[in-house]
Parts: sequence; C-alpha cells; structure tokens
Amino acid sequence: MWSEALEKLADEIIALIVVISTVIFIALKIDVPQWWATAFGLIISFFFARKAMKERRRDQNGQE
Repeated sequence: MWSEALEKLADEIIALIVVISTVIFIALKIDVPQWWATAFGLIISFFFARKAMKERRRDQNGQE
C-alpha cells in the first residue's frame, strides 16, 4: 500500500520535473539539446504507458 503510493508519487515528481525543465528551456529561449528532447519523449511516453497499464490492470482485476 505505502510502496505503491510512494512509487506513484515518485513517478509524478519525475514527470513534473522533466516537463518544468523543458518549459524553462523553451521560455528562456535556450536550445534544447537533442539528448534532452529524446529523454523528454522517452520519459513522458513511459509515464503515460505505465499509467495506462496500471489502470487497465486495475480494471481487469475489478471485473474478475
């Protein structure tokens, strides 16, 4: 229970840090390095895929 909540909080914090950092790069008109753009895409896609998988698993467990 606690570990799941802590894991979820960590996921949210990581995604938030990445998004805020990217917005700051853009707002300050700093060229976003290619590695950062790639990392941004990977982290955001991983975050949403993981969230979707957890929700699907939760729905499947609830239906059984």
